[in-house]
Formats: sequence, structure tokens, C-alpha cells
Amino acid sequence: MNKVARVSSALRKFVWKNNCTIATSKVRIYKIFVGPMIAYSEEAKTHTPKTKRTSPNIVRVLTAIKTNRLRDHRRSCQIRKECETEDAVRWVLKRRRFWKEHLSRMVNKKLMKIVRNGKLASKRPP
Repeated sequence: MNKVARVSSALRKFVWKNNCTIATSKVRIYKIFVGPMIAYSEEAKTHTPKTKRTSPNIVRVLTAIKTNRLRDHRRSCQIRKECETEDAVRWVLKRRRFWKEHLSRMVNKKLMKIVRNGKLASKRPP
């Protein structure tokens, strides 16, 4: 999340705080530059109840996009709905579930299914 915070802070002065740019353009910029980094960082870590919470950096960026203040006490789910963005943790879990179902439908001879099951047919050559 450190990289996400650095990128969003670099965009703060020119994009997030710019009053001439409309909110839909800001959301597109967020989805292009910040979204993939958030998705990658969420995919790389294991999910515990503590890590499933939305990062405060993400909420700060989205509140800046919608020109709200943190003292308005709006929930992050409301702000995400207004910005039409999906929660990164839920998105990653949905993607993992899709991949698991995809592997279960695969033929047993496919390499990915063999690796997932952990049963190799032969020993590695010397």
C-alpha cells in the first residue's frame, strides 16, 4: 500500500484537488493508475479479518475525488458506490473463487490442476 499512497499523493495536487476536472474523469484516472496497484497488493497478501478492512488511503483518495471531507462522516461503501468502484478485497476474493471453479472444471491431465492437487505422476529426472 506504500506505493499506492505515493502515487495517489503525487496525483493529489494536479488531479484530485483540481476543481476544473469533473468527478467522472477523476474516477477514470483512479481506475487506470491506482486501481491496478491496489488489486495487485490485495492479491499478494493473505486475507485475515484485519486485512479485509478497506485501507484508509483508498478512502482518502475517493473522498478527494468526490470533493467530500473526512469530517462529513460518510461510509466508505457510500463513497465507493458514488464513484462506481468495487472494493478491492471483495474483487480479489471473487476472482480467486472464479479461478478455483475454473480449475475444478478442468480435465485432470492439465498442468495447473496437477499442480493444485499436488500429485505428480513421475519423479523429476536427475
